[in-house]
Amino acid sequence: MPRTEVLVEGLDHPEGVCWDPTTGALWAGGEDGQIYRVDLDAGTAEEAARAPGFVLGLAVDGRGRLAACCGDGLCVVDAEGDVRMLLDGLTKPNYPAFAPDGAVYFADSGRWAQADGRVHRLDADGSLDVFSEQLPNFPNGCAVTADGRHLWMVESHSPTVNRFELATGALEEITRLPGTVPDGIAFTDDGGGRRLVLPA
Repeated sequence: MPRTEVLVEGLDHPEGVCWDPTTGALWAGGEDGQIYRVDLDAGTAEEAARAPGFVLGLAVDGRGRLAACCGDGLCVVDAEGDVRMLLDGLTKPNYPAFAPDGAVYFADSGRWAQADGRVHRLDADGSLDVFSEQLPNFPNGCAVTADGRHLWMVESHSPTVNRFELATGALEEITRLPGTVPDGIAFTDDGGGRRLVLPA
């Protein structure tokens, strides 16, 4: 059996977490917009910033900036704790992932069981495109491979685990997970074949 342990307690509905290997910080969000910085050694958390809405997925880039899906938009939190809304007016922005070129891919999950989800790409220059509408059934957790070739993404309502080839947008269904509601996905630090898929 895998060993589990409680890292910190008392957070307000931490839906998403991400790890910053550069600073050794674990980040988590809260239902009222809290952005928590968790000290793993002390087992404590502090509120480092406040986002405009329930914080779902989080991702950190190589400069320590956080992208957070919150409320109806996507915001960025800098190292000083300043929050800037990049996009709003989305249906259900749910989970972001940075690519090596600085682009952010993120799931706008849409409405449950309505097949209106889509995947967006926000380039480093600020331009936004719909990357794909091929996963309409509540696209959710996502992760970009370290080499920047693939975007892995779960679909919660189907439920499936999928892989996009970023250069072409080609989509491959990797597996189905009957009887589950997959939520998040992450890679190990070596980028190898061991992947963690988290149920809701």
